[in-house]
Amino acid sequence: MEEVVIVGAGIAGLATGVALKKVGVRALVLERAEELRATGTALGLFPNAWHALNAFGVSDKLTSLYAPFSKPHRIRGLAVYPQGHGLNHESQRFVDVSKRAGFMPLNNKEIYWYFVCKAPAKGADMGGDPNLLLKEVTDNLAKDFTPLYLDIVGHADHSTLTWAPLIFRYPWDVVLGNLTRANITVAGDAMHPMTPDLSQGGCLALENAVVLGRHIGSSISKRGELETRNIGFVLQRYTRESRCRAATLITASFLLGWVQQDGSSWWMRFLRDVFYKFLLVKALSANCYDCSKLC
Repeated sequence: MEEVVIVGAGIAGLATGVALKKVGVRALVLERAEELRATGTALGLFPNAWHALNAFGVSDKLTSLYAPFSKPHRIRGLAVYPQGHGLNHESQRFVDVSKRAGFMPLNNKEIYWYFVCKAPAKGADMGGDPNLLLKEVTDNLAKDFTPLYLDIVGHADHSTLTWAPLIFRYPWDVVLGNLTRANITVAGDAMHPMTPDLSQGGCLALENAVVLGRHIGSSISKRGELETRNIGFVLQRYTRESRCRAATLITASFLLGWVQQDGSSWWMRFLRDVFYKFLLVKALSANCYDCSKLC
């Protein structure tokens, strides 16, 4: 019989299942989708995420496959070049008033790209029709961006296109809110939805899994059984360790996107200079955080 039930087979859910298995706790992962779906395109993994993957014992299996890198609305997809794109494996970003975009080659034939804007794309009103989404990006929203970016968007695999409003949780709700109730807690986007500007959503979900697995693993008795009597206190320790870091990353990610995108008035230029000179380095240092081992 499973001792822990995990609702949602996303990054945090699956990673938590792996963490619990490694510390000797049986878990059941529930997912409402009936089958695996080929949605999403890429996951940026910064050093803090690689520390978490190392705690799971799988980082060495990934480093040989992938080169290590890094309420608006976002369109994103995967551009495919069957004969190869010929680009260096370096990410590029483009910024304009109220919109920004970028791309990152994943391998020699595939490039992850995204476009973020304040107003929803017209494709959102048409059921997310991929042809309309791409036309709106290339002919309207990103028409002044470089020809290279427009060519990448034009090579998009329609099955990988997603459009969604970006959401984030107010950081004070994470710091002051109730993240645990009795024997129930949250992790990943259920705890800390954030804007993508620091590329830390998935990374922090992996950290959550390590921290949660470590705390639950500490409740295993000498007989190898999970002692559920004090599980509420165990989950509270997990949220105490996680909430401040999550709130910090939510805030830093939002501010990074805001100062990049919100106009070129004198006071915005001043705030941008202050952020880049004094705060950006500190915000990016969070990418090197080590969540430590599972046990």
